[in-house]
Amino acid sequence: MEAERKPILFLDVDGAVCAYGKPPGCEMRRIWGLEVPIDPKNHARLTKLHELFEIIWCTDWEENANLVGEVFGLPELRHVPRERDLPPRPTDEDELYEDPDDPFAKPGDFDDGLGLGSPSMYRKIPSVRKYRSANDLESMPFAWVDDHINANARRFASELRAATLLIRTRRDVGLTDEILAQLELFAGAVRAT
Repeated sequence: MEAERKPILFLDVDGAVCAYGKPPGCEMRRIWGLEVPIDPKNHARLTKLHELFEIIWCTDWEENANLVGEVFGLPELRHVPRERDLPPRPTDEDELYEDPDDPFAKPGDFDDGLGLGSPSMYRKIPSVRKYRSANDLESMPFAWVDDHINANARRFASELRAATLLIRTRRDVGLTDEILAQLELFAGAVRAT
């Protein structure tokens, strides 16, 4: 009998696993040449997420995200390679389509000044698309946790046939118990179908 596959969790590092700044209760650790805030509560959160999902790093850290994962006791995980053959990102604000009336926009998308023009999502959406296709994951349900989730990411997810959950973290907070609860519900729902 074939083992049940876990849903996928595409997980960012900066602003998700490791909040920006130095949030209360975090200790600073030197990882990959950077001072990184480590929230001790994320050990239990990431352990639970690893039980529920196949975690795949989706971050500019690429394979170096495993250095962060190691701090939290995670095994070496796969990562989404960054798509490097992209056309130049538009620089004119009009070309970035930052439109609060976009049906996929949500309150908060524009609070950090990144909005639809997030350079991170500009790279990550094509990278995730290519990774899913190359690894035969197109029908696999997935969640994506990132501080840059925006209308373009939601539009991308709406076009897929797989069940999806996109969660935008507050970059100064990162993972929370509330986010963990949302992910637990999603994992339970997709396993029940």
